[in-house]
Amino acid sequence: MNTTQRLTVRSESGALHIVAIWQGLAQYTDRIQAVSAHVDAKRGVECLAIDVVDVCESQLCGVAAALNQSPLPMTATVEPN
Repeated sequence: MNTTQRLTVRSESGALHIVAIWQGLAQYTDRIQAVSAHVDAKRGVECLAIDVVDVCESQLCGVAAALNQSPLPMTATVEPN
C-alpha cells in the first residue's frame, strides 16, 4: 500500500492540545512516519503536521473530524503527502 497522508492541526499560539491529538492517533502510532511542529510568532499560530502511512483515508478523516468537533480551539485537516 505505502500511501502517506498528512494530518495537520493548527491553532492559535499556546492552544495546540498535543495530548488530545495523540489520543486521537493512539491506534495508529506504529504508522506514524514523521512529525513536525511549526510556530509563526508574527501571526500567532502554531501547527503540528503528522505523516501517517497505510491508514485508510476515512479513518484519518475520522480523527480530524473528532478534533474539529471537540471544544478545543484547533482545526484539523487531512491531505495526501
